[in-house]
Amino acid sequence: LRGARKRLEGAAEVGTAGVDFVVAIENGLVELQPGRFWDLAWVIVRRVEDGEESMAVTSGVEFPAADVQAARALPGGLASNTVGQVIAKRSGCDPQDPHSHVTRNMVGRKSALVQALMGAIATLPHEAPCKLRGIV
Repeated sequence: LRGARKRLEGAAEVGTAGVDFVVAIENGLVELQPGRFWDLAWVIVRRVEDGEESMAVTSGVEFPAADVQAARALPGGLASNTVGQVIAKRSGCDPQDPHSHVTRNMVGRKSALVQALMGAIATLPHEAPCKLRGIV
């Protein structure tokens, strides 16, 4: 969450004139069980009007441990390489969306991010029902 929070503050510093929300997303690889790794992303949304914030996390997609180890072994390790790049090199999939390959096209990165974004916006404190438009 620290990365998402830092991105949110950086985006807010750039300026919020004419925008309703500031959004920050931070992707991460977490080892929830020894030798098993899940890729997920935290989404933070701040409503500019009143500063209210909400957060959501994407569904986690387990990445093969062998691909995590291969990315770690590359020059620069995980600081310079992604597991998605390793999966793409091995499988020919999109390095920006290894989720689709790993889940047999059942969960794509974009759809997971959109769902988390909608969840974060929808759970912002509000007085009355609201309608969301323009979320793809």
